[in-house]
Amino acid sequence: MDIYKEIGKRIREERKARGLTLKNLSRRAGYTNYQTLLNIENGERRITIADLYAISKALGLSVDYFLEEQEESRVLWRKCLNVKKCKKFESLLKRYCKNYAHLLDITGATVKKFKPYSTVSLKRDYPISSYEFPEKFAEEIRKEYNLSSFPGKILLQTLEDNGILIFLFNLGRSGSSACFVDEFGGAILLNSAEVQSIPWRMTFNLAHEFFHLLTWDLYNPEEIYDNEEKGKSIVEKFADAFAAHLLIPESVLMEEIGDPEKIDNFDIAYLAANVFRVSPDALIWRLYNLKLIDEKRKENLLNSRKLKILFKNLWKKEYGKTDKVFKEIEELPDNYISLALKAFRLNLISKMKLAEFLGRNIAEVDYFLFKLEKG
Repeated sequence: MDIYKEIGKRIREERKARGLTLKNLSRRAGYTNYQTLLNIENGERRITIADLYAISKALGLSVDYFLEEQEESRVLWRKCLNVKKCKKFESLLKRYCKNYAHLLDITGATVKKFKPYSTVSLKRDYPISSYEFPEKFAEEIRKEYNLSSFPGKILLQTLEDNGILIFLFNLGRSGSSACFVDEFGGAILLNSAEVQSIPWRMTFNLAHEFFHLLTWDLYNPEEIYDNEEKGKSIVEKFADAFAAHLLIPESVLMEEIGDPEKIDNFDIAYLAANVFRVSPDALIWRLYNLKLIDEKRKENLLNSRKLKILFKNLWKKEYGKTDKVFKEIEELPDNYISLALKAFRLNLISKMKLAEFLGRNIAEVDYFLFKLEKG
């Protein structure tokens, strides 16, 4: 009965991750009595294929998910404020990443697959216990990934070109961003609600999560946290420092600002929005940490209402009309959608399967395909 206990345990974990009660899931799976599901979860009842199919469908998972041997895979969160909801989004993220691995397999597509740095090479080449590490590492990564002098303008495309999937889920207030590494490569999850309301944070969040992907095997998950109880761990501070150094290179900043004594609100707003594509706060802190402005100047700039208005107007003018490919299914990466469409057009998956991979119903997929054909 060990296998039934293991499957039952996984069912319980997935049910709880979605915030479902026994009665909720029993009803969705077609059971008239929740005791049946309770016995399954406790490993006290033999599970038939019909049971697994009904429960898997109710949870939005494949039957294989419960039958395959699974290694413990982790998702790293930045400020997870609601554990239950974070688990739900983790499950969804992992499912899409597993779908992507399957699509790669059946299409035989040749794509660049992201791989983290090895722990051995990081410990050999960098002082990983000091703030020199994120600074030197950021400079090396900027060169290796050809991010030029202004990484913020091309970071998103560069990450996608290097095999990193970028997902946009509406996380509400449950979390800011997350990342994940598995056999498919790497993925970053952003909060679409935050991206829409505070779009200038997106680039910094991408760079922050990029650090975690690159150093995936260097730290234990317990070393990575940012919460009210413990504050921000040194690893999270390293990720922030990496993002700042990567997006605002010191040499480029010095060249752009000229005389720090003469920098004003408009200069800060312009540089943040049009040059480095970061928030004004990120740029102000970078100036302060480089000792280009003092404490008093930093506080004045951070609290300047005029600066915030200038920045928002410049940002809106620069990026407000930016179009996005595949708007109808905007939470999924373009490279994921393209691969699913390729599999469908090669008759490797049905339209029903395509709908499942895109997280949409048949009618929505029909409309989506119609829009694509019309160009």
